[in-house]
Amino acid sequence: MSDAYEVTLAATCADPWLTCVPSAIILTMKDRGRDIHLASLSKLCARTYVQYNAGFKQARKPAWVNNSCTDLTHAYMHACAFAKDMGYVLILEDDARLAHRASRADFARVDYGIRALTPRLYTLGSFGITVPTPFALDHARVLCGIFTCSQAIVWSPEARTRLLRHEAFGPNFEHIDGGYLAFVGGTYTYHSPLVVQRLAPTLNSDGWCFFCDNSLLDRTLMMSWKRFLTIFSFDTTDEGWYLLYRLQSVLASSIVASVLMLVLAARNSTPSFSGSTSLERGARLR
Repeated sequence: MSDAYEVTLAATCADPWLTCVPSAIILTMKDRGRDIHLASLSKLCARTYVQYNAGFKQARKPAWVNNSCTDLTHAYMHACAFAKDMGYVLILEDDARLAHRASRADFARVDYGIRALTPRLYTLGSFGITVPTPFALDHARVLCGIFTCSQAIVWSPEARTRLLRHEAFGPNFEHIDGGYLAFVGGTYTYHSPLVVQRLAPTLNSDGWCFFCDNSLLDRTLMMSWKRFLTIFSFDTTDEGWYLLYRLQSVLASSIVASVLMLVLAARNSTPSFSGSTSLERGARLR
């Protein structure tokens, strides 16, 4: 696996914003012209590595690595193998950038949340269905099944090991987000996006999917999702990300309210069994 990759230590930071995540790994391609936002991203962890991927067309890889989506999954697997003996590790894609409203105070709260919640994964900017976390309102739990945008995720050793063992994969493991991250469980996020990406059309985005089952529902949802990204200028600004997180919050509140209403309705419709039953009253009369 390593012949296709080169990993170098790109930066160190004496006063990192995430003290419980000592290392970050930025995934990129060899000979790619895309600029990495190293100056800002290297503030997050004590050590920042860059992993250069030669790509499946230029290097020998397993037979299942035959397109840009599977090549990205394979790159994640190599990064996880490289980080085998590390604790929590932040894995970044090369188009990741700090959101313009993100502050050191936000990352201090994330640092506290990771220590308190001990998540398998903690995403700094993803879309999914979330529910509030009791007693930790800065954080929300991401439910399994729908998950997209993997540009900045803190991985636990368990999550990395499960990926390398091909555990917890969904129906289509080609996609790192919809095929693995959506199903691994124990995933949390912050109440607002901290590390985002500009979602311009790319070769990789042609293979995006939600359920990854090639169903009409999946294709329709993905077409709608891409239209949403275009309307709110995700390719040029960060503002759409804040709208996205507000929508997640509204959706989460709606889910919680619906569950509470169902519970209350069920309780109100349950017949009362307090007092004597008719059989008991009849027995006393006899």
